[in-house]
Amino acid sequence: MKVFSRYLLRRIAAPVLLSLAIALLALSLERLLRIVQGIAEEGGNLAGALELLAYLVPHYLGLAVPVALFVGIMLAFSNLSASNELTAMLNTGAPLRRLSRPIFALSAMLAGVMLINAAVVQPYSRYAYRATLHELTNTSPALRLRSGVFYRVNDRLVLRADEVVRGGSLFRGFFAEVRRANGERLVITAARARLLHEAGNATLVAELQDGIIVGGKGGARSGTMTFSNYTVKLPVEVEAPYGPRGRNERELTLMELARGQAPMVDLVTSDGMRAELYSRIVHALSLPALAVLAIPLGLIGSGRARRAYGISLGIGVLVLYQKTLSLAAAFAGEGAVPAWIAFVPPLLVLIGTASLLFAHASESNGCNLARWTIRRPRADQAEWAKGNTG
Repeated sequence: MKVFSRYLLRRIAAPVLLSLAIALLALSLERLLRIVQGIAEEGGNLAGALELLAYLVPHYLGLAVPVALFVGIMLAFSNLSASNELTAMLNTGAPLRRLSRPIFALSAMLAGVMLINAAVVQPYSRYAYRATLHELTNTSPALRLRSGVFYRVNDRLVLRADEVVRGGSLFRGFFAEVRRANGERLVITAARARLLHEAGNATLVAELQDGIIVGGKGGARSGTMTFSNYTVKLPVEVEAPYGPRGRNERELTLMELARGQAPMVDLVTSDGMRAELYSRIVHALSLPALAVLAIPLGLIGSGRARRAYGISLGIGVLVLYQKTLSLAAAFAGEGAVPAWIAFVPPLLVLIGTASLLFAHASESNGCNLARWTIRRPRADQAEWAKGNTG
């Protein structure tokens, strides 16, 4: 049996990994295009876009792993059936239930990994994504600065740097022309500079090193000052940092959702937290049921057209289930129905359907599902009566 288990896992690994790669590629390329387009308008660069995409990987894994496992198992068992390898295994006396044990173990392990991912990794990565996106699209004066190019931020501020390094966090050969509200004009040069938020508000300040400030008003020069370190407020306001984690229930860990504790209670509702809690748990618990369901769907039919029908049916069932959970999340999040009523019935229907179809594939011996469903209770009753008579 260990030989069969290792062989089945090897046959499943290729389609699962291929499906996972395709799903991740499809999801990430579409989002990467939107990210690049969004931050390019704010003067961002490709490095910032790739950093944002990296923060989305845990979220995409949560979407792609169930699809990849389901499709991979269907394709693997369909190929095993088409090549009669599965028939040869069954003829050795090993039932389908026993042959499927490594699949059950793999799906249970992945369910645990996905639960950890949804419980801890996704909330922190989602917060990092939103905070970084906010920073990239709103701290624009620093990001829009290009080496050797004058940049007019507004009517009162012009910036320039000979060299922009560290993705826009450090400037060398820095120049700024500042016009203050009282009419005073400052011309600032510095060997090095950093632009950052002033703590506690949305004011942009420049931390300067080794430079000169020349001030004047009404065309008259009023004085010159040299400095080694100097900080100056710039006449431009930028949005404050994104803020602490917890602005949305999707940024909360599973334990925080279970306890009903949100750092920012005015932005998160109790209905939303319960819906998110049930959604994460049900998505993880669905993984083993989807793996069980994929086996009989992969065995539907004996011809190429019939097998394609089974695979298409399986993909349709998967899409329908995911849409049902999305609808359940919407209703539960708005408080229209209790979260357990919205999420538990679809999961039970999936488990029941998967168990029924797998039992049929294991025991039917070619009998169609309707006849097998009718005959099985009679056979169980007859076996029970025979046992009691004996």
